[in-house]
Amino acid sequence: MDGATITASTIEMFNAYHSGECIIIDEAQMLADPDRGWAWTRALMEARAPEIHVIGPKAALNLVKTMAESVSMPFEVVEHQRLAPIKVADYPWSLSRLPKRTILVAFSRSMVLELKTRLEAMRRKVSVVYGSLPPEVRRRQADRFAEGQTEICVATDAVGMGLNLPADYVCFYEVDKFDGRDRRMLTPSEVQQIGGRAGRFGYSEAGEVGAMDKYGLATVRRLFHAPVHQLTHARIAPSVEELELLPGTFAERLQEWARLESIPDHLRSVLKTADMTERVELARMLEAHEVEQLGLQMALKLVNAPTRENTRHYWRRCATAILLDRQMPPPPLPPLEIRDSIDLDLTEESIAHADVYLWLSQRPEFRNSGMEAEAVRHARADWSARIDAALLRRIEAARQCASCGKRLPKNHPYGICDNCYFNSRYFSDEETYEQVRLDEEIEDELVAWDASYFAPKEDAPKFAAISETRCPVCKQEVVTPGLPRLDHWQHVHRDETMLTVSQVAWILGRHKADVQNLIKFDHRPHGLNGTRYWNLSSVEAFIKSAPSVPIKSPEYSEDTAE
Repeated sequence: MDGATITASTIEMFNAYHSGECIIIDEAQMLADPDRGWAWTRALMEARAPEIHVIGPKAALNLVKTMAESVSMPFEVVEHQRLAPIKVADYPWSLSRLPKRTILVAFSRSMVLELKTRLEAMRRKVSVVYGSLPPEVRRRQADRFAEGQTEICVATDAVGMGLNLPADYVCFYEVDKFDGRDRRMLTPSEVQQIGGRAGRFGYSEAGEVGAMDKYGLATVRRLFHAPVHQLTHARIAPSVEELELLPGTFAERLQEWARLESIPDHLRSVLKTADMTERVELARMLEAHEVEQLGLQMALKLVNAPTRENTRHYWRRCATAILLDRQMPPPPLPPLEIRDSIDLDLTEESIAHADVYLWLSQRPEFRNSGMEAEAVRHARADWSARIDAALLRRIEAARQCASCGKRLPKNHPYGICDNCYFNSRYFSDEETYEQVRLDEEIEDELVAWDASYFAPKEDAPKFAAISETRCPVCKQEVVTPGLPRLDHWQHVHRDETMLTVSQVAWILGRHKADVQNLIKFDHRPHGLNGTRYWNLSSVEAFIKSAPSVPIKSPEYSEDTAE
């Protein structure tokens, strides 16, 4: 903004070479984070500002001092004392008698939603905060708690950073967590960081930290008063110059860089390489000629995108668009209504896909392929608002098939659906799941689109018809959509019972953006997290039971349509 004198940014977006007169780096303990710590290291070590303020717990003090000394950077340590007293509770708390202004801490999204449901059944007003919630939803949920609109905030350890959550009490529902690799006990620094939310000065006279049972309370008491282990190593990411010296493919270079721990000898006592797992996975999705076309510098920026397993396939489609100098495909649309935890999960996934689009569109190198960034941003805001509104209601905790992700019927006694059980019992993996060729899927997605893609159902063109008459699989021409194309599919492609959005759109004669508004998709096959599939039986049932939806192409009259 013109005339602005203060800039706020995420640590990854911070421009160390244009850092102004003073910078403030918060959450210094993140220097040691395996995934994101490299960004804190870069901000601290490469910033050009004459004055740098680093804020963090005592556990990070020695690390920051050592890093400053390694580059002869003068520093001053200023310690701040806690102003509101805090103590560990004398007795365990029960869920039914949690006092108001309590943060209830669990360590998984599913447990947070379960506790929300249980507390709301007791007529308590509840906010929720967990890691995969969009940041703006987290803030709104936290604000409701801070303003007294809700009594309890059920949260994961995401509550420990970046939110204003003044509370009188912090209660640990669990004292162990799954950290992505193993189930382990909480550390002293985690208990102290989260427990420190109790009793914020100016909001409370004192704070109290507790747990739900005697074992948990004893564990919290021991960890809360235990000495904190000092952080010893910050994390760094590879530079283009370092990768250029290594042989092999792009992915192999990243792996070799991490294996060799390419760190100057005098800094090995204070630096470690970042976790390269996600970047390597993305690098493997790029062909050698594509990396050569991009150049190593652009390829390295491309694999820095904020992806996770269920957004990699979409990232690959975006990468293809960039390589072809075309517009990146839109993120997948979420359900129109959030009815249960599965719809909530799908909406969060759509937002994660939108984050990939927006992250890429904000990079100068990729900006020309992200010209619809404003439309994506508005859609993402709308989806976030849907999540926030849904969290104000009681959300049904629906169960999914552990194999295919399909919603399980109520009171279903098993963890997988009947179809998956039958397939695993009587067919091999090759016979059960059709592997979609990545290049065909990508090519199919790279179609022209604009902001109308995100338009609500009532504002969008009413299921606009398309004129493509050739079958997307065998290219045989079938003029009339609806029953004739369904009959063609059932006879010619009868073994292909799981249909992609493009195939369903062809059968119905509709645009792909309309398909989810017409028929809810069934599931995602294992290993193809980015693709949504429809059962042929669902498509058949829709066509035969929905005569009010016209199934015809625009260039044919009603008497030619069956």
